[in-house]
Amino acid sequence: MSIQWTSRLSLAKVSDNLRGLKLELYTAIRAWDPIVDGPGPSIEDLAQKTGRKESSISGRCNELRDDDGVILNGPMKTNKTGFSAVTYVALAWRESNLEPEIEPSGQTRFF
Repeated sequence: MSIQWTSRLSLAKVSDNLRGLKLELYTAIRAWDPIVDGPGPSIEDLAQKTGRKESSISGRCNELRDDDGVILNGPMKTNKTGFSAVTYVALAWRESNLEPEIEPSGQTRFF
């Protein structure tokens, strides 16, 4: 999914303002490796990764998705418990290097 420059800038500003559990969850979702770990993390996966209760994670994921707009629902997957679960995908992040990248549209990307 291609994100325009202004959207990237807006998402980077929002992600810079995350604090506490929301920042911890956003970081865990961003760090999820789909090649090693499978499709994005579910609430159960995030609970195992962060050591928090699933009940506290589900509310923060809803806030990250609905209020902050920095994650999206990913594909459904079967959890270890055998039930179907929604996975999450992070939308934006600040690149670790400051080298600009050129988008196919010709725009420079710093975020």
